[in-house]
Amino acid sequence: MDGSGLGRPSAGSLNDVTTGKQGRATGLSIHGIDPEFINAVIAENLGSSVRRLSTIPRGEINDVYGVTLSNGQQVIARFSRSPEDTFSGEAWAIAQAAAAGVPVPAVLTVGVSSDEIGLVRYSVQERVAGSPFDSIIRSVGNAKRLTHELGEIVAKLHAVRPGGYGYIYGETGSYPDKGSWISRAVSKIHDMGSLPPGSMRLAQDDFARLARILEEGAITLESNGRLIHGDLAPPNVIIRGGKVRAVIDFEEAASADPSLDFATWAIDWHAAIPTEWLLAGYAAVVALPSEFDYRLRVMLLYKAFHMLCFYVRLDPYGMRAARISTFIKRLSAHHGSGSVFADLRAAAAELDGV
Repeated sequence: MDGSGLGRPSAGSLNDVTTGKQGRATGLSIHGIDPEFINAVIAENLGSSVRRLSTIPRGEINDVYGVTLSNGQQVIARFSRSPEDTFSGEAWAIAQAAAAGVPVPAVLTVGVSSDEIGLVRYSVQERVAGSPFDSIIRSVGNAKRLTHELGEIVAKLHAVRPGGYGYIYGETGSYPDKGSWISRAVSKIHDMGSLPPGSMRLAQDDFARLARILEEGAITLESNGRLIHGDLAPPNVIIRGGKVRAVIDFEEAASADPSLDFATWAIDWHAAIPTEWLLAGYAAVVALPSEFDYRLRVMLLYKAFHMLCFYVRLDPYGMRAARISTFIKRLSAHHGSGSVFADLRAAAAELDGV
């Protein structure tokens, strides 16, 4: 959970899983989940057996499948062995988003079961027809208008106030308030600063500056968190017929300052789809606070640090850790001066040389 965006590693190429003549599923699973078990879970909960099961390499945390049921219905099924029940929190967030007027997929079932290996969590949602925004950016001439439309949709999402702060667990944020949420991040910064550097291009002074920026910046953040998507990015936006048809994948939904959603978008996608386009649509619905630019800077560093934690855990000597640490160093060094978007462009230019 601690690190989405900026080249988030995928599960890699997986074989398609298909059902044979007897309805048996065969193929590979990154979590060792037997396709026959998947078939049984879906049939029990949806009342229709699996006709075809095709892997979708969307992430390293879950097995994700596109499923065609015997009744012809198209669904997305995800399976995980995580001890954290993120699917229930996601289902609650999707229900709240739908009530606020956000186009989202219907959640068909969420639950937990077990196989020979151990616990298995599952979530099945309708499959919304269309194409992920990132797959058609170069082929559509209305990317700016679509991004503006998405901004208006995000404003509706942010009208929801879940309570608490942090990732949604159950029906609220996992921390009681923004102070404890930021304190946890600052504690992790100090822990990270004591590790061997590996490929991190950050010195003790850099970690100290980062911690100070988050502590000071927390004062400006909204005290009552808003419902944010948590992984707002073009791959999680479905386009069809020249319109935004759905926002998907709310597994990292959280109660937080709205600027965190824009920070997530900006770190990975600002060059391809300017964050200003997204903000223009948002501001057409909700006026941005006077301190928004400062909040965005703080949340950019917050998000980048959690991405650094994720990449260091995967490979402390890898290129992803080197790149995001360079981003943190550049952005924190210029914190509070000039345009945040100019700094984003400069930081991206530096990354090209890493």
